Amino acid sequence: MNRSQSSGFWGTAAASAVAGALMVLVVFGARPTNAGLPQKKHAALAKDVTVDGMLTKEGDGWVIAIKAANSGSTEQRCELGTHLTSVRNSMMSRVPAMPKVVWQSTLAVTVPAGGQADQKLQVPDELAKRIAAAQVKPKKEEMFEARESFGVRIQASCEKRPADEVS
Repeated sequence: MNRSQSSGFWGTAAASAVAGALMVLVVFGARPTNAGLPQKKHAALAKDVTVDGMLTKEGDGWVIAIKAANSGSTEQRCELGTHLTSVRNSMMSRVPAMPKVVWQSTLAVTVPAGGQADQKLQVPDELAKRIAAAQVKPKKEEMFEARESFGVRIQASCEKRPADEVS
């Protein structure tokens, strides 16, 4: 094969690759993926009510602060199942551990139309001590040991409150 035939082959191969890439773009099109953009996720969503929960320090103890917001035009009565979860992970682990529920509580909340309801659940003292211990920054020699972390998970079930029950 001489030089002129060789360059023709590579030119055809390159043109085919470019044409194939363009076909993929035309057929599938470029779409926004929202990859890497921070997305606001609510702990729970039920009908017009969004519920958020956060574990916060209050005084000497810890509380789960719950905020339920109603975007609808009717008052909603919600049953909130609140779960405090714990997970013990090591930085050297290849696979993250699954969270375990260490405490749970059920709470009934009435959320006004277009408004919000705030509640706080006190975490038991025994768990508050574990949460406080998990907040301490590890020493350099403890950096790779397994550490415990905590989170909040909420399940919500809401129903519209009939007009004759609204006071």
